[in-house]
Amino acid sequence: MAQKFNIRHELKSIRFSWLIVGGTALLILLGLFFDIWRTYTVKKTLERNVRIVANTAAEYLPFDPQGAVDAGLRGLEERNIQPDMASVSVSSDRKTLKISAVSEVRAYFAWMVGQTTLRFGAAAQANVSIKGGGPVAELPTKEISFGFMKPKRFKLGQNLAFVPESPEAPEWGLRLYSLSGVDKTLVTVGQEIEVEPFRSLGKFGSPGVRKVVIISRSDTNTQTSKVLGFAVLQVRGFDDKAGMLRGQFVKKRLDGEPSRRLTSANDFGAWMGGTTEVTVTAVDN
Repeated sequence: MAQKFNIRHELKSIRFSWLIVGGTALLILLGLFFDIWRTYTVKKTLERNVRIVANTAAEYLPFDPQGAVDAGLRGLEERNIQPDMASVSVSSDRKTLKISAVSEVRAYFAWMVGQTTLRFGAAAQANVSIKGGGPVAELPTKEISFGFMKPKRFKLGQNLAFVPESPEAPEWGLRLYSLSGVDKTLVTVGQEIEVEPFRSLGKFGSPGVRKVVIISRSDTNTQTSKVLGFAVLQVRGFDDKAGMLRGQFVKKRLDGEPSRRLTSANDFGAWMGGTTEVTVTAVDN
């Protein structure tokens, strides 16, 4: 005898199956929403931390780019962002700092669509400007180590080799000059001074920072030179065999306020006064 078809029973069975399918789908959607919400909140925290660190690290610019990088990495570590998951860079003009960081969270439900972790990133850029202050206009004579003839292309951060004055010295080497002819306590921009090339540079060989004066000389047959400005030399070391002094010019803020305002033509990296203003914006990672 054929079994009697029970339409009411079949409808209940279908309804129950749909409830199971619908409940499972809803659970998955809620789980995916939970993963997305967690990722969003953690990403916002990362973005906020990156902006805070960028703002703090940029205070070192433009005078101490390495200090800015170190402060950026240190700030990230303090916020549990590991250095291998982040990068800190400074632009060649030392006025812009960028921090990028990536992070990831464990996926509790996204693994169903092939994602065991959810990875995301954040980046911020800090632009620095100096309000007030200006290039150093004068320095005490006793603080100046030597003079340096301005090259055709003066660029901060470039590696330089200085050679003593001698017939064997290469023409491409840069000469350093003593200020033995200066009889005043201050050396000022625009002043005419007498200089003489050093015949030995060994006494300047120990690594360190030295204040120097940038000079020009229209007539090579005279010892009189004009002061164009001041710079700071980071001495890297002395080559005994070649008799060369190696170093690079860096940008540095000195204590005090400039005695007068100078133009960019007198700016060789030595700066006085002013306040640093930092503007931080989010950028694409």
